[in-house]
Amino acid sequence: MQGFLFSAKFKFMRHIVSAITANLAPPWHHRKVPPINQACAAWELIADQRGNRCRYCGPPAIIAASPQVHPKPDACNMKVIELDSWEQFEVSLKTLRAEMAALRKEKGHHYISTPLFRGQSDASWELKTTLDRVTDRPFGMEAYFRAIQAVRPAVISITGKEWDLPQTFDSEKSVPQGYEFMIYLRHHGFPSPLLDWTRSPYVAAYFAFRPYEKPQNGTVAIYSYVEYVGEGKSWTSGSPSIHGLGHYVISHKRHYAQQCEYTICKVRTDAVMSYTKHQLAIATSEKDQDQLTKYILPWAERQEVMRILHRMNVTAFSLFGSEESLMETLAFQEIEEVRE
Repeated sequence: MQGFLFSAKFKFMRHIVSAITANLAPPWHHRKVPPINQACAAWELIADQRGNRCRYCGPPAIIAASPQVHPKPDACNMKVIELDSWEQFEVSLKTLRAEMAALRKEKGHHYISTPLFRGQSDASWELKTTLDRVTDRPFGMEAYFRAIQAVRPAVISITGKEWDLPQTFDSEKSVPQGYEFMIYLRHHGFPSPLLDWTRSPYVAAYFAFRPYEKPQNGTVAIYSYVEYVGEGKSWTSGSPSIHGLGHYVISHKRHYAQQCEYTICKVRTDAVMSYTKHQLAIATSEKDQDQLTKYILPWAERQEVMRILHRMNVTAFSLFGSEESLMETLAFQEIEEVRE
């Protein structure tokens, strides 16, 4: 019976994803072009159907037409730090903690965000939500709200879980309507505008190093993000802006096991509020907010990192709690670790 319900839920989510993506434009086909100048070797330019754009900061509007020219690194509110070892990452974490402690002391009663972390198993990947992966254009917030309203009866019927959603949409809410339902849907494979983070750098590291397969460029990435740095936050409705949503919600238990928090990126165009890419906001954000750091580590460190995390009980089973994740944890413990 459990197998039947799992199969039914999987087929249902696949059907809904297909329904949403059916009328969307296909994803853009990217190709790398060579690094554009030696002074900016960590930065890459991507050529695609929209023209030239930076892999890190994204929008074509700030990229000169010539692929020989790139905005200075300080034009983007993100630092890129390339590391040679896990030990260097640990040192970087100590540095980050010290910087945050000094900032809190300097700013007094002004609010400083807790750093959030995100691991990605290929350093060349952009920051993308699961909704970004199925559409390359902004997605209307009301359109998304109507989509989750539409799937609610089927989810309740198949799972037996109740979810309350308002009947009317309000774009001015600081937290999206149906936030808890959105988290549930995201954890079960429904395309979501929520970008997931964790308060633990070690959980982020687990997701960065988890896959067995070596990424094409041989590196993984761990991001740190600080939304507020004591100066408040400002944005204009016509520019993309990132908003943290907090973590105290009724949700799936893995939300708490993974110490999750979520952000959305939204923009107003032609009087319509839409979800859009986080990379676009990072590129245009003010200096004293939305501080993003990308730590690039060699995938060759995977075995040692996974051993360290296993001893800390940061494992597939501790983070997911399913039978499949138990098998993954035992496989590492009894096969992969012993093999080495």
